[in-house]
Amino acid sequence: MKRFLVRRWFLLGLLSALVLGFWQAPTLKPYTDRVPRALLVAAVMFGMALPLEARRMWLAIRRPHAVLVAVAVTFGLIPLVAWSVTAALPLPIAAGVMIAASVPCTIATASVWTRRAGGNDAVSLLVTMMTNLSCFLVTPAWLYLALGELAARAQGTLDPVRLVKRLALVVMVPVLAAQGLRLWRPLAQWATRRKIPLGVACQLGTLTMVLIGATRSGTVIRSMNGTSFPWSELVLMVLVVNGLHMLGLFTAVGAARALGVPREDRIAVGFAGSQKTLLVGLDVASEYVTTFGGLALLPMIAYHGCQLMFDTVVADRFRRRGQEAACEENDEAALADTT
Repeated sequence: MKRFLVRRWFLLGLLSALVLGFWQAPTLKPYTDRVPRALLVAAVMFGMALPLEARRMWLAIRRPHAVLVAVAVTFGLIPLVAWSVTAALPLPIAAGVMIAASVPCTIATASVWTRRAGGNDAVSLLVTMMTNLSCFLVTPAWLYLALGELAARAQGTLDPVRLVKRLALVVMVPVLAAQGLRLWRPLAQWATRRKIPLGVACQLGTLTMVLIGATRSGTVIRSMNGTSFPWSELVLMVLVVNGLHMLGLFTAVGAARALGVPREDRIAVGFAGSQKTLLVGLDVASEYVTTFGGLALLPMIAYHGCQLMFDTVVADRFRRRGQEAACEENDEAALADTT
Protein backbone atom coordinates (compact mmCIF):
# COMPACT_ATOMS: atom_id res chain seq x y z
CA MET A 1 0.00 0.00 0.00
CA LYS A 2 2.81 2.42 0.90
CA ARG A 3 4.53 1.79 -2.44
CA PHE A 4 1.25 2.34 -4.26
CA LEU A 5 0.67 5.67 -2.49
CA VAL A 6 4.23 6.84 -3.19
CA ARG A 7 3.95 6.04 -6.90
CA ARG A 8 0.36 7.25 -7.38
CA TRP A 9 0.08 10.13 -4.93
CA PHE A 10 -0.11 12.80 -7.63
CA LEU A 11 -2.89 11.02 -9.51
CA LEU A 12 -4.80 10.57 -6.25
CA GLY A 13 -4.21 14.24 -5.46
CA LEU A 14 -5.48 15.17 -8.92
CA LEU A 15 -8.71 13.24 -8.37
CA SER A 16 -9.10 14.69 -4.86
CA ALA A 17 -8.62 18.26 -6.10
CA LEU A 18 -11.22 17.70 -8.81
CA VAL A 19 -13.78 16.23 -6.42
CA LEU A 20 -13.18 18.90 -3.77
CA GLY A 21 -13.31 21.73 -6.31
CA PHE A 22 -16.58 20.57 -7.86
CA TRP A 23 -18.19 19.61 -4.56
CA GLN A 24 -17.25 22.70 -2.57
CA ALA A 25 -17.10 25.25 -5.39
CA PRO A 26 -19.25 27.96 -3.69
CA THR A 27 -17.22 27.69 -0.47
CA LEU A 28 -13.79 27.61 -2.10
CA LYS A 29 -14.28 30.16 -4.87
CA PRO A 30 -13.75 33.29 -2.69
CA TYR A 31 -10.40 31.83 -1.62
CA THR A 32 -9.21 30.41 -4.96
CA ASP A 33 -10.03 33.71 -6.68
CA ARG A 34 -7.49 35.41 -4.42
CA VAL A 35 -4.62 33.17 -5.48
CA PRO A 36 -2.20 35.13 -7.72
CA ARG A 37 -2.39 32.66 -10.61
CA ALA A 38 0.35 34.23 -12.73
CA LEU A 39 2.76 34.25 -9.80
CA LEU A 40 1.91 30.64 -8.96
CA VAL A 41 2.49 29.45 -12.54
CA ALA A 42 5.76 31.38 -12.84
CA ALA A 43 7.02 30.02 -9.51
CA VAL A 44 6.21 26.42 -10.45
CA MET A 45 7.82 26.79 -13.88
CA PHE A 46 10.93 28.22 -12.22
CA GLY A 47 11.04 25.34 -9.73
CA MET A 48 10.62 22.76 -12.48
CA ALA A 49 13.34 24.27 -14.66
CA LEU A 50 15.90 24.83 -11.89
CA PRO A 51 17.07 21.17 -11.59
CA LEU A 52 17.31 20.69 -15.38
CA GLU A 53 20.93 20.19 -16.45
CA ALA A 54 21.54 22.07 -19.69
CA ARG A 55 24.74 20.16 -20.44
CA ARG A 56 22.73 16.93 -20.62
CA MET A 57 20.28 18.51 -23.09
CA TRP A 58 23.03 19.38 -25.52
CA LEU A 59 23.99 15.71 -25.74
CA ALA A 60 20.86 15.30 -27.86
CA ILE A 61 22.07 17.82 -30.45
CA ARG A 62 24.34 15.18 -31.95
CA ARG A 63 21.20 13.35 -33.16
CA PRO A 64 18.73 16.16 -33.91
CA HIS A 65 16.27 13.98 -35.84
CA ALA A 66 14.78 12.66 -32.60
CA VAL A 67 14.20 16.13 -31.16
CA LEU A 68 12.71 17.47 -34.41
CA VAL A 69 10.27 14.56 -34.65
CA ALA A 70 9.04 15.14 -31.09
CA VAL A 71 8.61 18.89 -31.63
CA ALA A 72 6.80 18.30 -34.95
CA VAL A 73 4.34 15.93 -33.29
CA THR A 74 3.62 17.97 -30.16
CA PHE A 75 3.38 21.36 -31.90
CA GLY A 76 2.26 20.18 -35.34
CA LEU A 77 0.36 16.91 -35.58
CA ILE A 78 -1.57 16.97 -32.29
CA PRO A 79 -2.91 20.56 -32.66
CA LEU A 80 -3.76 19.92 -36.33
CA VAL A 81 -5.78 16.79 -35.54
CA ALA A 82 -7.45 18.52 -32.59
CA TRP A 83 -8.46 21.41 -34.88
CA SER A 84 -10.01 18.94 -37.33
CA VAL A 85 -12.33 17.47 -34.67
CA THR A 86 -13.41 20.67 -32.90
CA ALA A 87 -16.40 21.09 -35.25
CA ALA A 88 -17.88 17.84 -33.89
CA LEU A 89 -17.56 18.91 -30.23
CA PRO A 90 -19.67 21.24 -28.05
CA LEU A 91 -18.24 24.76 -27.86
CA PRO A 92 -16.51 24.78 -24.42
CA ILE A 93 -15.21 21.23 -24.86
CA ALA A 94 -13.89 22.03 -28.34
CA ALA A 95 -12.04 25.08 -27.00
CA GLY A 96 -10.57 23.08 -24.11
CA VAL A 97 -9.42 20.25 -26.39
CA MET A 98 -7.68 22.75 -28.68
CA ILE A 99 -5.98 24.41 -25.73
CA ALA A 100 -4.76 21.07 -24.38
CA ALA A 101 -3.40 20.13 -27.81
CA SER A 102 -1.54 23.43 -28.30
CA VAL A 103 0.42 23.73 -25.05
CA PRO A 104 4.06 22.53 -24.72
CA CYS A 105 5.55 19.33 -23.39
CA THR A 106 5.42 18.84 -19.64
CA ILE A 107 8.60 19.46 -17.68
CA ALA A 108 7.43 17.38 -14.73
CA THR A 109 6.95 13.92 -16.21
CA ALA A 110 8.34 13.50 -19.74
CA SER A 111 11.89 12.80 -18.56
CA VAL A 112 10.68 10.74 -15.59
CA TRP A 113 8.70 8.40 -17.83
CA THR A 114 11.57 8.30 -20.35
CA ARG A 115 14.04 7.18 -17.68
CA ARG A 116 11.52 4.70 -16.31
CA ALA A 117 11.18 3.13 -19.77
CA GLY A 118 14.95 2.97 -20.31
CA GLY A 119 15.08 5.85 -22.78
CA ASN A 120 17.46 8.75 -23.38
CA ASP A 121 16.29 11.56 -21.12
CA ALA A 122 18.68 14.03 -22.79
CA VAL A 123 16.28 14.04 -25.76
CA SER A 124 13.20 14.55 -23.63
CA LEU A 125 14.90 17.35 -21.68
CA LEU A 126 15.80 19.21 -24.86
CA VAL A 127 12.29 18.81 -26.29
CA THR A 128 10.88 20.09 -23.01
CA MET A 129 13.13 23.13 -23.08
CA MET A 130 12.49 23.94 -26.75
CA THR A 131 8.69 23.66 -26.54
CA ASN A 132 8.37 25.61 -23.30
CA LEU A 133 10.62 28.43 -24.54
CA SER A 134 8.72 28.70 -27.84
CA CYS A 135 5.17 28.18 -26.58
CA PHE A 136 4.64 31.91 -26.07
CA LEU A 137 4.51 32.18 -29.87
CA VAL A 138 3.30 28.75 -31.03
CA THR A 139 0.38 28.26 -28.62
CA PRO A 140 -1.28 31.66 -29.27
CA ALA A 141 -0.84 31.17 -33.02
CA TRP A 142 -2.65 27.81 -32.99
CA LEU A 143 -5.42 29.11 -30.74
CA TYR A 144 -5.94 32.19 -32.88
CA LEU A 145 -6.27 30.02 -36.00
CA ALA A 146 -8.48 27.36 -34.47
CA LEU A 147 -10.59 29.25 -31.93
CA GLY A 148 -11.28 32.53 -33.71
CA GLU A 149 -14.51 31.26 -35.25
CA LEU A 150 -15.53 29.50 -32.02
CA ALA A 151 -15.00 32.73 -30.08
CA ALA A 152 -17.24 34.57 -32.54
CA ARG A 153 -19.94 31.92 -31.99
CA ALA A 154 -19.59 32.50 -28.26
CA GLN A 155 -19.91 36.27 -28.87
CA GLY A 156 -16.41 36.84 -27.58
CA THR A 157 -13.01 37.75 -28.94
CA LEU A 158 -9.50 36.40 -28.70
CA ASP A 159 -6.48 38.53 -27.95
CA PRO A 160 -3.41 36.58 -29.11
CA VAL A 161 -1.04 39.43 -28.25
CA ARG A 162 -2.20 39.37 -24.64
CA LEU A 163 -1.64 35.61 -24.50
CA VAL A 164 1.82 35.98 -26.05
CA LYS A 165 2.78 38.44 -23.31
CA ARG A 166 1.35 36.26 -20.55
CA LEU A 167 3.08 33.06 -21.69
CA ALA A 168 6.35 34.90 -22.14
CA LEU A 169 6.02 36.20 -18.57
CA VAL A 170 4.90 33.02 -16.78
CA VAL A 171 6.72 30.38 -18.86
CA MET A 172 9.66 31.67 -20.88
CA VAL A 173 11.08 34.16 -18.35
CA PRO A 174 11.04 31.77 -15.34
CA VAL A 175 12.61 28.94 -17.36
CA LEU A 176 15.38 31.19 -18.69
CA ALA A 177 15.92 32.68 -15.24
CA ALA A 178 16.25 29.23 -13.67
CA GLN A 179 18.76 28.10 -16.26
CA GLY A 180 20.68 31.36 -15.95
CA LEU A 181 20.98 30.94 -12.19
CA ARG A 182 22.34 27.43 -12.71
CA LEU A 183 25.50 29.09 -14.05
CA TRP A 184 26.34 29.69 -10.39
CA ARG A 185 27.71 26.24 -9.56
CA PRO A 186 26.75 26.10 -5.85
CA LEU A 187 23.11 26.78 -6.71
CA ALA A 188 23.19 24.28 -9.58
CA GLN A 189 24.58 21.58 -7.29
CA TRP A 190 22.01 22.41 -4.61
CA ALA A 191 19.12 22.18 -7.12
CA THR A 192 20.40 18.91 -8.58
CA ARG A 193 20.69 17.33 -5.13
CA ARG A 194 17.19 18.47 -4.21
CA LYS A 195 15.50 17.49 -7.46
CA ILE A 196 12.92 15.30 -5.72
CA PRO A 197 11.72 17.79 -3.05
CA LEU A 198 11.65 20.55 -5.66
CA GLY A 199 9.57 18.30 -7.91
CA VAL A 200 7.14 17.52 -5.10
CA ALA A 201 6.74 21.23 -4.29
CA CYS A 202 6.05 21.99 -7.96
CA GLN A 203 3.50 19.19 -8.17
CA LEU A 204 1.73 20.61 -5.13
CA GLY A 205 1.62 23.96 -6.93
CA THR A 206 0.14 22.22 -9.96
CA LEU A 207 -2.52 20.58 -7.79
CA THR A 208 -3.38 24.04 -6.48
CA MET A 209 -3.98 25.11 -10.09
CA VAL A 210 -6.20 22.04 -10.56
CA LEU A 211 -8.21 23.01 -7.49
CA ILE A 212 -8.62 26.55 -8.84
CA GLY A 213 -9.76 25.19 -12.21
CA ALA A 214 -12.14 22.64 -10.68
CA THR A 215 -13.67 25.34 -8.48
CA ARG A 216 -14.28 27.59 -11.48
CA SER A 217 -15.75 24.71 -13.48
CA GLY A 218 -17.91 23.64 -10.56
CA THR A 219 -19.26 27.16 -10.21
CA VAL A 220 -20.22 27.19 -13.89
CA ILE A 221 -21.91 23.80 -13.68
CA ARG A 222 -23.91 24.86 -10.63
CA SER A 223 -25.13 27.91 -12.54
CA MET A 224 -26.60 25.71 -15.31
CA ASN A 225 -30.14 25.96 -13.93
CA GLY A 226 -32.54 23.55 -15.57
CA THR A 227 -29.77 21.99 -17.65
CA SER A 228 -28.77 18.38 -17.14
CA PHE A 229 -25.13 17.59 -16.51
CA PRO A 230 -23.40 16.91 -19.85
CA TRP A 231 -22.19 13.39 -19.06
CA SER A 232 -22.18 12.25 -22.69
CA GLU A 233 -20.11 15.29 -23.69
CA LEU A 234 -17.59 14.59 -20.95
CA VAL A 235 -17.24 10.95 -22.00
CA LEU A 236 -16.66 12.10 -25.58
CA MET A 237 -14.08 14.60 -24.32
CA VAL A 238 -12.12 11.89 -22.48
CA LEU A 239 -12.13 9.68 -25.57
CA VAL A 240 -10.91 12.55 -27.78
CA VAL A 241 -8.06 13.70 -25.53
CA ASN A 242 -6.92 10.13 -24.90
CA GLY A 243 -7.03 9.50 -28.65
CA LEU A 244 -4.91 12.60 -29.28
CA HIS A 245 -2.36 11.50 -26.72
CA MET A 246 -2.07 7.95 -28.06
CA LEU A 247 -1.92 9.21 -31.63
CA GLY A 248 0.95 11.51 -30.70
CA LEU A 249 2.86 8.82 -28.80
CA PHE A 250 2.66 6.07 -31.42
CA THR A 251 3.14 8.42 -34.36
CA ALA A 252 6.25 9.90 -32.75
CA VAL A 253 7.73 6.47 -32.04
CA GLY A 254 6.86 5.22 -35.54
CA ALA A 255 8.29 8.27 -37.29
CA ALA A 256 11.49 8.05 -35.23
CA ARG A 257 11.85 4.36 -36.10
CA ALA A 258 11.37 5.12 -39.81
CA LEU A 259 14.19 7.67 -39.59
CA GLY A 260 16.53 5.15 -38.00
CA VAL A 261 16.55 6.80 -34.57
CA PRO A 262 18.03 4.49 -31.87
CA ARG A 263 15.62 2.76 -29.49
CA GLU A 264 16.56 4.86 -26.42
CA ASP A 265 15.89 8.06 -28.36
CA ARG A 266 12.62 6.70 -29.80
CA ILE A 267 11.31 6.17 -26.28
CA ALA A 268 12.09 9.79 -25.41
CA VAL A 269 10.47 10.99 -28.64
CA GLY A 270 7.28 9.11 -27.82
CA PHE A 271 6.81 10.59 -24.35
CA ALA A 272 8.10 14.11 -25.09
CA GLY A 273 6.12 14.29 -28.33
CA SER A 274 2.78 13.33 -26.78
CA GLN A 275 2.73 14.63 -23.21
CA LYS A 276 1.31 18.07 -22.46
CA THR A 277 1.86 20.34 -19.47
CA LEU A 278 -1.10 20.57 -17.12
CA LEU A 279 0.08 23.78 -15.47
CA VAL A 280 0.34 25.89 -18.63
CA GLY A 281 -2.80 24.34 -20.11
CA LEU A 282 -4.88 25.26 -17.08
CA ASP A 283 -3.50 28.78 -17.05
CA VAL A 284 -4.33 29.32 -20.74
CA ALA A 285 -7.80 27.78 -20.32
CA SER A 286 -8.43 30.05 -17.32
CA GLU A 287 -7.71 33.05 -19.54
CA TYR A 288 -10.55 31.96 -21.84
CA VAL A 289 -13.15 30.97 -19.22
CA THR A 290 -15.15 34.15 -19.78
CA THR A 291 -15.31 33.44 -23.52
CA PHE A 292 -15.91 29.69 -23.61
CA GLY A 293 -17.11 28.80 -20.12
CA GLY A 294 -15.71 26.83 -17.20
CA LEU A 295 -15.98 23.47 -18.94
CA ALA A 296 -13.09 24.54 -21.19
CA LEU A 297 -10.79 23.72 -18.25
CA LEU A 298 -11.72 20.03 -18.15
CA PRO A 299 -10.03 18.67 -21.33
CA MET A 300 -6.57 19.69 -20.07
CA ILE A 301 -7.19 17.89 -16.77
CA ALA A 302 -8.52 14.84 -18.62
CA TYR A 303 -5.52 14.85 -20.99
CA HIS A 304 -3.09 14.91 -18.09
CA GLY A 305 -4.93 12.16 -16.23
CA CYS A 306 -4.93 9.97 -19.34
CA GLN A 307 -1.22 10.46 -19.93
CA LEU A 308 -0.38 9.63 -16.33
CA MET A 309 -2.27 6.33 -16.42
CA PHE A 310 -1.59 5.26 -20.00
CA ASP A 311 2.09 6.21 -20.07
CA THR A 312 2.77 4.23 -16.91
CA VAL A 313 1.70 1.08 -18.73
CA VAL A 314 3.63 2.05 -21.88
CA ALA A 315 6.82 2.87 -19.94
CA ASP A 316 6.74 -0.45 -18.09
CA ARG A 317 6.25 -2.27 -21.37
CA PHE A 318 9.19 -0.48 -22.98
CA ARG A 319 11.35 -1.35 -19.97
CA ARG A 320 10.40 -5.05 -20.04
CA ARG A 321 11.14 -5.27 -23.76
CA GLY A 322 14.51 -3.61 -23.21
CA GLN A 323 15.35 -6.05 -20.43
CA GLU A 324 14.31 -9.01 -22.59
CA ALA A 325 16.43 -7.74 -25.49
CA ALA A 326 19.42 -7.29 -23.18
CA CYS A 327 19.03 -10.83 -21.85
CA GLU A 328 18.91 -12.21 -25.38
CA GLU A 329 22.08 -10.30 -26.29
CA ASN A 330 23.84 -11.62 -23.20
CA ASP A 331 22.79 -15.17 -24.03
CA GLU A 332 24.05 -14.82 -27.59
CA ALA A 333 27.35 -13.38 -26.35
CA ALA A 334 27.76 -16.22 -23.86
CA LEU A 335 27.03 -18.77 -26.58
CA ALA A 336 29.56 -17.15 -28.88
CA ASP A 337 32.20 -17.28 -26.14
CA THR A 338 31.72 -20.98 -25.66
CA THR A 339 31.99 -21.88 -29.36
